[in-house]
Amino acid sequence: MKFRIRTIVPAIAGSVLMASGASAQCDTSQLEELAFVNGSWNAYAWDGSFAGQRYFVLDADGCGAVELAVEDEMFSPHRNLGLNSQEGLWIERGIMDGASVEMSGPLGADGVLAMEGLLTETDGREMPVRASWAARDDGTMIHKQEIRYDSDRTWSILRAYTYVRPGNDPNGAEPGMNAMGPELGEDAFGD
Repeated sequence: MKFRIRTIVPAIAGSVLMASGASAQCDTSQLEELAFVNGSWNAYAWDGSFAGQRYFVLDADGCGAVELAVEDEMFSPHRNLGLNSQEGLWIERGIMDGASVEMSGPLGADGVLAMEGLLTETDGREMPVRASWAARDDGTMIHKQEIRYDSDRTWSILRAYTYVRPGNDPNGAEPGMNAMGPELGEDAFGD
């Protein structure tokens, strides 16, 4: 697939971030905290199955990062991370299977962006969720989301991905839909 990323992606990203309500007054040094997500990635689900191609773009005008999914040679917004400059927290808002999700948190000294928040079902029921983004030494990136269905239960996997740069992917720059990549072990989840 060939895309005109340089012209199309920044325009889409800016539109998504502005629509999400991210602050237009951006401290670019804080935006640089997310430089590790910027660019093209191949995404693999927690079980190693290929989940598609993704493209992250940092946007100083919208003060955040947008993840765009490549679907049928088109980019579609997949998720966005905005910065609340006043509190110094990253915020992720989105819709997941009809439920709304809102999380926030800081980038830690260990380089992990850890967020906590709520998933709100259409009937108003709320459940705690948490997520983390982390660059790894091998050049990959991990994103995981977990949910606690009841206060006395342990955290359960909601979503989890390993992102691999297309140039470093053993399956090639454009893996087939049946491609298998890195799996996340049990040590990547839970308390």
